[in-house]
Amino acid sequence: EFLGKLCDCDPATLPTGTSFTESDFGRAVNHFGAAINDSTVRDSTSVGAFSWAILTFEWSNTFVAFKKNDVFPLSTFKALFLPDRDLIDEGMLIAATINTTFVPNIERDVLSDDEVHYLNSTISDMGIEISCNVKAAMDQAVADCDCASTPSCGACSFHGLFTDLCDVGYVNCVESGC
Repeated sequence: EFLGKLCDCDPATLPTGTSFTESDFGRAVNHFGAAINDSTVRDSTSVGAFSWAILTFEWSNTFVAFKKNDVFPLSTFKALFLPDRDLIDEGMLIAATINTTFVPNIERDVLSDDEVHYLNSTISDMGIEISCNVKAAMDQAVADCDCASTPSCGACSFHGLFTDLCDVGYVNCVESGC
């Protein structure tokens, strides 16, 4: 389902050679993250209000780790996420090697040993728009933890990470007006 939200289309109609940008990944993250607006959904997860932010972190990492020429190729997405049978049907895996091959060959940009990639720039390019409602729930979770006296509280750890990635108040990851 994520693939359909990446392209905002029927994935079966994508031509070979299709690639996705950071903003495509952001659109998909925002779509799934919006479910956290529902407090029942939000309260059912182990990370609560931070679910949208965790999705952002996971998919920005995935983009950076597997991008090629600053885009994420459809072939890479398929290699990482399609079931083996589909990869065999698409000619990306050979049935006889299924027990010895983890994923099909993936061409990606390789970072040099002295190169560092800052996720906050990728996240900014993704256009993440955590709702004001969810941001308020994140802020409340941090307040409830009393981070000054209980820094090991989970919300405090998430708050620190997302402040690093999205700036103070998560301003680079929330919809305008929050």
